[in-house]
Amino acid sequence: MYEQFLPSFERILGLLKVGDDGPQVLRVGGNSADLTFWNPQGMRLPRDAYVLSSQWFSQFATLILQSRLRVLLDLNLKTSTASQARGLVKEALARFPAGSIAGLEFGNEPDQYGGGYSPARYVQAFKAYAHAVGKTAPSVPFLGPAVTSTDNNFNWLQAVATGDRSQLGVLDGHEYPLAACENPGDPGYPTVEKSLISGYAASVKPAVVLAHRAHRPFRLDETNSVTCGGSPGVSDTFATALWAPDALFSLLRTGLDAVNFHIRPTKINGPLALGTGGFIARPLFYGLLLFARMASPGGQLLRVSQTVPPSSRLSAWAVKVTGGAIHVLLINKASSALTVRLRLRSRSAAVVERLLAPSARAADGVTFGGQKLGADGIMKGMPVSEMVASHGGSYQVKVGPTSAVLVEVQR
Repeated sequence: MYEQFLPSFERILGLLKVGDDGPQVLRVGGNSADLTFWNPQGMRLPRDAYVLSSQWFSQFATLILQSRLRVLLDLNLKTSTASQARGLVKEALARFPAGSIAGLEFGNEPDQYGGGYSPARYVQAFKAYAHAVGKTAPSVPFLGPAVTSTDNNFNWLQAVATGDRSQLGVLDGHEYPLAACENPGDPGYPTVEKSLISGYAASVKPAVVLAHRAHRPFRLDETNSVTCGGSPGVSDTFATALWAPDALFSLLRTGLDAVNFHIRPTKINGPLALGTGGFIARPLFYGLLLFARMASPGGQLLRVSQTVPPSSRLSAWAVKVTGGAIHVLLINKASSALTVRLRLRSRSAAVVERLLAPSARAADGVTFGGQKLGADGIMKGMPVSEMVASHGGSYQVKVGPTSAVLVEVQR
């Protein structure tokens, strides 16, 4: 679906790339993985199968090459076989740019397979797939178990991490703070207010610790503000733009090794929608853009000493980037403005860019630094920034209600 606007998609990927952080890793999978086949032999397949074509491999290879991507391929574990998966991997290795496959994931959310499918059964299937695929891709890491929730399905992670993990390259799983498939009144049912206050990094931390004790990386390979496709009036509001960078920095502070944001073009929780003329940016896109700008190039997370009144709903993050500049992110989730004093030990003037919208519930009217994303993947409008003078290394920055600011200071 994105291929009809491929040049625009490539530009958008470039906007969201964290500079000096290596190639972007694009995960291809999710629910679709367990229905996908490469079937050159013309074998009989399930009625709802999605069969990859030679053209699919060619077009994807072009995207990988032109956008300098690496990819995670999620292999069909539910309705396919290890030998069929091996054939798909063999074709991908032959068609994709050398070294572009960052990992192979076995199945998607096996805890939802039903029929008594258990962690032990998954471990057996993982071994079978690793044995079959390993002969074709001996240097590519294998990922699993890609469970629905690292918190609720921690026993699946334990089964994979504490057993014979000789073939495990990366422990991975999914986590979302809110779920549209829950009932109103349930703790996880989505609202704008919960999006602004919800913190879920603590539920991911045990999985990170488990992986690192097993001497394996941990990848949160699927996340977003709301699962089950998202919730209208929540997933498409400016609240998600304020949530995204705060969530990502909170996750990074747990020590995890990588994060993949989930996107489907037909679902409202994605950062992008498709129109007749190209892409339409939802508010979430601007939150991801802010994070990429904040962390680029080569951002290293710093400790922040924060003194705020108990009623404050301010999040503050700081990174040191390549060249020594300091980036500070201030997110005000309250309905009233704040004046923040930063102490950064610099005499240089600070550059301030703002992430703004009419309200936390707004579905449009979002700008970052005065600009909006065009349908062609190019930021439109005159860039807007402010200069704030240093007063002995102290900077006074006003943060409007339900908004965020990026402060850049050269040292």
